[in-house]
Amino acid sequence: MKVSDFLNRVSVLDIAGTTLIGEASIQDLRNDMISTDESQLTVIDENGEKLGEVDASNIRYLVSKYSELPAMDLLDQFREAIVIIDDNGRIFYINEAYKKIIGVKARKVVGKFIYDIEGSALLYEVLRSGKPMVQEKHFVKSVNKYVSLRMCPLHKESRIIGAFSIFTDITEIDNLNNEVKRYSGIVEEYHREKEAESEALRAQIIGNSPNFIRILDQAGIVAKTDAAVLVSGTNGSGKEVITRLIHMTSERRSKPFITVNCSAIPESLIESELFGYEEGSFTGSRKGGQMGKFELANKGTIFLDEIGDMPLQMQAKLLRVLERGEIEKIGRQKNVEVDVRIIAATNQPLPELIKQKKFREDLYYRLNVVNLTVPSLKDRGNDVILLANHFADTFCAKYKKKLTISDEAYRALGRYGWPGNVRELQNSIEHAVILCSGPSIMREHLPVRILEIEMVEPDEPSQVSTLLNEDVDYVRYMARAEKQLMLEALERSSGSRTKAMQLLGLSRRTFYRKLKENGIVP
Repeated sequence: MKVSDFLNRVSVLDIAGTTLIGEASIQDLRNDMISTDESQLTVIDENGEKLGEVDASNIRYLVSKYSELPAMDLLDQFREAIVIIDDNGRIFYINEAYKKIIGVKARKVVGKFIYDIEGSALLYEVLRSGKPMVQEKHFVKSVNKYVSLRMCPLHKESRIIGAFSIFTDITEIDNLNNEVKRYSGIVEEYHREKEAESEALRAQIIGNSPNFIRILDQAGIVAKTDAAVLVSGTNGSGKEVITRLIHMTSERRSKPFITVNCSAIPESLIESELFGYEEGSFTGSRKGGQMGKFELANKGTIFLDEIGDMPLQMQAKLLRVLERGEIEKIGRQKNVEVDVRIIAATNQPLPELIKQKKFREDLYYRLNVVNLTVPSLKDRGNDVILLANHFADTFCAKYKKKLTISDEAYRALGRYGWPGNVRELQNSIEHAVILCSGPSIMREHLPVRILEIEMVEPDEPSQVSTLLNEDVDYVRYMARAEKQLMLEALERSSGSRTKAMQLLGLSRRTFYRKLKENGIVP
């Protein structure tokens, strides 16, 4: 018979004429009970029938080791906390891990009743019911911690003589899980809104000028790749709109799109914002550390706006990210791999900054694999009118008004130079919608700056100037041109009013009003 079988099965042991009644175990034996002359020990059951024999030398070895091994000292080496109570629910043992996790001294606990120490007293319930209990997440209110615990009753000769609990501190794990759930919730919400956001974005990409259409076509082509893109253009020209279009038409569209304004982050914080940090990396760091923008954008796209304002030291680290595909997280020994598509944007002349030693030339060429230059609004011709109609519809819905734009307001919008680009036009139309109390937005409802400043192109005489020199009535001429434009749109759309209004970039309400004003019946 194997020693293991003996430990598991024997109920009565006959050693040198000594019989042990009941569940025999190594703890029940003493060295003086086993003769050194014996090589085999007989194992019998409760009926006196022989079960087999075990090697006496192995039994002597186990007995000696059990006598040398202090069980309570062994339990103190466990990382799990252990508490044991007697059959009255009184605590008679706690190990070192219990003291650390609960934060109490032994004299404050040992000898006390469990239900006086722990309000829920689950261990007392186990003692009374005799049934084991497992709780993966239990809140200990007294110390504001979560623990994962297992509780079992202690039996001797079919009688419950106490109970014990083994538990581990999972507070940090729980906090991490909550953080993961929070990020997961953000990503899930992002995915749910993706299609709706995509449609809304497409609705805002308005314009039919050749130079703007060319940029949209190029954005659609580069979106099919993972190449780095540098989007150039003046402030308010729509660089972020183009960037979002690239992301939304790419294979990464279901993954995060993270925007970073490099000019808005203090130089002392930009590294931790981009790459994150580990807990305890510096004074004031968050417990548990922080994920950086690159980690949040993993598998997706990161948009680095105002890249020209990034400090030189960070430019070097960004270059390493582009070259190696990994980030150096503050306080972490090992680099973190990231799979991120980088799109940068700037309104500054980076080649000039390179000459001034303010921008790295090697980073410039890494980012400038594909360059898209978004044209200014003043260079987009009739797009000013199309965008004005779109913004008018948007803000009329917001402020619950029904307004149209008068011809004199259109003329003022067309003459203005729009140094603030699309953003300035949007704000100007909102200003007009708010101030207008009649049925139409008039010239006087527009911001004063638009009425005082006219766009002048001295080196490119316009056709309008020539027409005015010929003493042509402007209003009548524009009315004829508008009617002709609508007729051509209907003809190209085979009479489809929906296609015609899309072709002209007009809202349904504005389109039908223009049909009526021009006496057109499609």
